[in-house]
Amino acid sequence: MSLFSPDELMAAWSFSWAFKREEVIAAFEHRLERIAASARATEYAIEDVARDPEKPPHIAEHWRLAQARLDGEAQWLTSVLEGLRAGEYWFAEEPDPPFTTHAGFGRR
Repeated sequence: MSLFSPDELMAAWSFSWAFKREEVIAAFEHRLERIAASARATEYAIEDVARDPEKPPHIAEHWRLAQARLDGEAQWLTSVLEGLRAGEYWFAEEPDPPFTTHAGFGRR
């Protein structure tokens, strides 16, 4: 999944019920790790812009904007992870799905 593509995350979340709860939790934890790594890289990139007189200073705002979007996603992921760990939502191999899983989808 691309780090900067919210469309891919939206699609993944839409079909997350087809996976085991533990798989979704692991995927979200991994995504949080990638966002944290991006934050560290963003700090370096902004410092690099500031050191280079050939780079216009407004370029740093591109980095800040991209990271701000990822930080917002990280807040959402953290909130949803809390709910997942508390048993919210339904996932594959859990009893009694609260919705129709057409043609057996969601059953392994």
